[in-house]
Amino acid sequence: MFINKKFITNLHRKVKNPALCIGVNNKYQGQLHQDYNFKYQTNNFLNICKSLELFNIYPTEIYSSMRLGKSVFVVIFNNPNLIWQKYEGKALGSGGNYIYWKSHKINTTVWLSYSQTQIEQILNDIDPSSL
Repeated sequence: MFINKKFITNLHRKVKNPALCIGVNNKYQGQLHQDYNFKYQTNNFLNICKSLELFNIYPTEIYSSMRLGKSVFVVIFNNPNLIWQKYEGKALGSGGNYIYWKSHKINTTVWLSYSQTQIEQILNDIDPSSL
């Protein structure tokens, strides 16, 4: 995992570091503590963690900020190929909620619909679009 001024990358994809974006507040970057408040993303966070626990993959760090009253964050895991990104765009209804596994961009709701077998296949480099 590489982190510089503006980007966080899993070696295959790079995403903006929300803690360093202009025009944001309540910035935090560092170790992910159990008391971090994911607000409306708490269930997604818990379900993502549950989907990965059999593979001994767990979240370690978070880079977050508030923009327009909405939480924007990137979660890093102990596996350098995995990133979870939630962001809100400036336009109404814009934004995204994605899990990046290597070069694959997977909508978080799609990830959470996968069975443990499907997640294992993705982690073993099966293209998620073939599932």
